[in-house]
Amino acid sequence: MMTGFNNITGKSFMNIEPTPRKTVKTANVITSSTGAAAGTDFQDILNQASRQTYTQTQLDDIFQRAAGKYDISLELLKAVAKAESDFDVSCVSSSGAMGVMQLMPETAKELGVTDAYDPEQNIMGGAKYLSDKLKEYDGDISLALAAYNAGSGNVRKYGGIPPFTETQNYVKKILGYLENGF
Repeated sequence: MMTGFNNITGKSFMNIEPTPRKTVKTANVITSSTGAAAGTDFQDILNQASRQTYTQTQLDDIFQRAAGKYDISLELLKAVAKAESDFDVSCVSSSGAMGVMQLMPETAKELGVTDAYDPEQNIMGGAKYLSDKLKEYDGDISLALAAYNAGSGNVRKYGGIPPFTETQNYVKKILGYLENGF
């Protein structure tokens, strides 16, 4: 257990060691811990087991750099992260999507993401993927979001936003965040 002081709020906080793949949010600090994959050497295990702490300011910096690097709207990128994981660096969906931007394992691999629970890699990968979808759909945000959620194949198959309730709600939610904030 360790205690600390949050410079943003001016309050002290106590941070209890998290279990692997859990997130502890205390006084605007987000902590993630990753487990080791089978077949790694001892140093890899030590590196993967180390705790990383990310303040909201640090996450905001990653979002800012990712938006600039991939030439997409910062607000859109953060709206997707809000809808996907509520900014939870350790989030895992029932379908296996991981991290802040909820990257599927195969998509993460294609994007060069080696640790989907590393916010830097995850947000950069998600930004690249979203940028690719925006280019694929000539800047049409609704279609890019539908493809991010349901896959480009489904957007092609249905000639637009697929008739899946989840995907339709997803697109509406993010467009609402863009219009009204979150």
